[in-house]
Amino acid sequence: MDKLKRLPQFIISISLAISAVLAQQAASWVEKQKTAPGWLPAIVALLIIGGGSYALRLFLELFLDSSKRLRKFILGRQFIEGTWLDISKAEGQPIIIAVSRIEFAGSSVRFAGEDFSMDTRRRGHYLTDIAWLDWPRLKYKYTYQVSDACQISNQGYGEKLFIERDGLPREYVGFYFDLLEGKRVTYEGWRVEDPALLRQLDDPKTRRQAAIDFFKWRIEELGGSR
Repeated sequence: MDKLKRLPQFIISISLAISAVLAQQAASWVEKQKTAPGWLPAIVALLIIGGGSYALRLFLELFLDSSKRLRKFILGRQFIEGTWLDISKAEGQPIIIAVSRIEFAGSSVRFAGEDFSMDTRRRGHYLTDIAWLDWPRLKYKYTYQVSDACQISNQGYGEKLFIERDGLPREYVGFYFDLLEGKRVTYEGWRVEDPALLRQLDDPKTRRQAAIDFFKWRIEELGGSR
């Protein structure tokens, strides 16, 4: 079950349920007023259900957008929001490391990040144009901008597969296809949970070295180098 897709329906259901209870209480109070015409309780109930459910839905949507803890509680094991570190490989060798940040946007998901080539000569930024979660797969289309004198911009598409476990997912595997180079690249990713590492990744001055240090043993295991 894809919980993210069910969030809008969940919010609507909660809003209608609360509005119905409030409408019943208001209608009951109006009926007790001796001077109130007989049709007034029904009108009051309809107004509260209509306007109240809309207002409550907006409030719940804003609250959900601003509360990471609430999103985590509702989505449970499908909560993927946060910072992730990726390592991409070509022909079995590491070529790119990346820092990605995944966040929810309404009933959808988006992610963006920065990557570095292993030879340190290239750095780029990427952002999803479209992304849709079909748990445990995340499919996406992205735009990529190379940060060098050429300022190359290209697009591609890809897919992540989150490794399910008894708890929040901590790893994924995936691929992306670069439309400009016509090349398919595979990658692996790990969720970052260490507060000290998160602070280093948030700082542009320490980001690249922190990512390399995280992957050091994996790079050595694959026979790669900086």
